Amino acid sequence: GGAEREQGLLQILTEMDGFKVSTAQ
Repeated sequence: GGAEREQGLLQILTEMDGFKVSTAQ
């Protein structure tokens, strides 16, 4: 469903943000 899709996108965005932060540091 749409909720599952949103959850997946949120997880991807969170992982990307964490990757950027760890890379910046």
